[in-house]
Amino acid sequence: MSKPSTFGLFLGDLSLFCNEEDLRVAFQPFGSLVEVRIKRSKENKKNLSYGFVEFLSPIDAIRAMQAMDGKLLCGRALKYVAELFEAIFSVQ
Repeated sequence: MSKPSTFGLFLGDLSLFCNEEDLRVAFQPFGSLVEVRIKRSKENKKNLSYGFVEFLSPIDAIRAMQAMDGKLLCGRALKYVAELFEAIFSVQ
């Protein structure tokens, strides 16, 4: 059985004090959240200031991105990669 497709958002410039639970609480209200990850150093497990949230629904991912872009989380404004959004959702 294959894993269902998910729709992820890259979150850059996260606070060093942000953790996975902070992301979960912030993004859960948008629906089909299936995973949150903050990338950490292999050597000391410190937060590398970027992470990902994944949704089952592309609509939920879009809603989350639109609502949360620029919002403060743990003292820093959330940022996402617009190019990824445009590549996935543009119709040409």
